[in-house]
Amino acid sequence: MLDKFWFTTIFLNIFDNAIKYNNKEDKEIAVTTDEDRRGINITVRDNGIGMPPEIRKHAFEKFYRDMKNNNGQVKLGLGLFYVKQAVDAHG
Repeated sequence: MLDKFWFTTIFLNIFDNAIKYNNKEDKEIAVTTDEDRRGINITVRDNGIGMPPEIRKHAFEKFYRDMKNNNGQVKLGLGLFYVKQAVDAHG
């Protein structure tokens, strides 16, 4: 069914990224849900800087980091990797 720890980790990471990669004064995060015969679908949208397609295709790779948009920070790209692992584990 649902692992509370991993489910919480998914959203904390997504919300953290939505705030971290948003240079607007008013940061917006919208979460919507719907249900179909396969299960519940959760959509998260924000008004941040977004991800170009060439970055998007690597976003879930372990340790991948877009060095052009790192705001001078050097971090390991693990957050979205863990999000994908947790989502995949939940089917």
